[in-house]
Amino acid sequence: MDKIVHHIIYSFNAMILLLSQKFDYSTEQISRWLVSLGKTFLRIDKNHGHYTLEKIDLQNREIIFSGPSIRFNCYDVRSIFIRKSGLDLKNIQPYNQASDIGIVFPEQPDYHTKHLAEECNDLLGFIYDVLENNPIKIIGTYKHRKLNKLHILLLAKNVGLKIPNTYVIHNRMDLENCLNQQNGKLVSKALSDGVYLFTENYGFYSYTERLTIDIIKKKLDQTFFPSLIQEEIEKDFELRVFLLDNTFYAMAIFSQTDSSTQVDYRKQSIAERKSRMVPFILPKIIEKKLMKVFNQAGLNTGSADLMVDKRGNYFFLEINPSGQFSMTSTPCNYYLEKRIADKL
Repeated sequence: MDKIVHHIIYSFNAMILLLSQKFDYSTEQISRWLVSLGKTFLRIDKNHGHYTLEKIDLQNREIIFSGPSIRFNCYDVRSIFIRKSGLDLKNIQPYNQASDIGIVFPEQPDYHTKHLAEECNDLLGFIYDVLENNPIKIIGTYKHRKLNKLHILLLAKNVGLKIPNTYVIHNRMDLENCLNQQNGKLVSKALSDGVYLFTENYGFYSYTERLTIDIIKKKLDQTFFPSLIQEEIEKDFELRVFLLDNTFYAMAIFSQTDSSTQVDYRKQSIAERKSRMVPFILPKIIEKKLMKVFNQAGLNTGSADLMVDKRGNYFFLEINPSGQFSMTSTPCNYYLEKRIADKL
């Protein structure tokens, strides 16, 4: 794939820009479809400083980046796919240069590093504003690439979607009381993004986990870090819903067939029975409310997680602006990667 992309870069003449990160499966599939469709494009991956900011000239509408055998102006971009940023601090040349300015601040020698990082972040923010606010085809967003989970839950509640009873708790007594109030049915999950770290020898990944009174009494101190706690919904099945071009593509996940995936369907690797995943049509009233959440969050794409309980009630859980949509596309034959390539 890398050889194909680099060949396209050298003959680059159309401003289709993919901003992603290395080894991202969904972006690689979109790249393959772009090649198949005969579209030329430039892909820039996060944390790879192969393309550096050369200059910004507001008067002449120039934001120039240069890299291997190519130099391009952000104002010339005509379509863009943003997934997990792409451009970052490594693309700002001054940030990469060693500096002795720290001697000016002897009591806080790292002050200059933080200051330069703030300067570069402002530059990046401006560049993405230009890209996102030009009248171009755009899929994804930099500004809203990271959502506040609690804020999105409130948005969903305010537009009329059901959400699980939700708490932020940091002491054992309150957690035990909450467990009693919810009839012993609670789960814990990350307030922000979960742990996702892979090194040469290890992989670390956090899941939604069920809380029991034994876990609370044996493994928790009297006080602990503020944690997101929700009632455990007795679900019939889960939904992963991807938004593209004002259309929802939904997949039902029957994760209750194996004990390993009942709380978090992502534990497929340890399940004896893999969860069945099939296309699903959302009720129009749920679609309408879900679209309001996306619009109010400033998103034109992203993956939403919902679940349906035994009584047929729909519960909204969260939105991931850059969720792995290929896990929805492939089982359901939605060909989302091709749809994105066509749109670009």
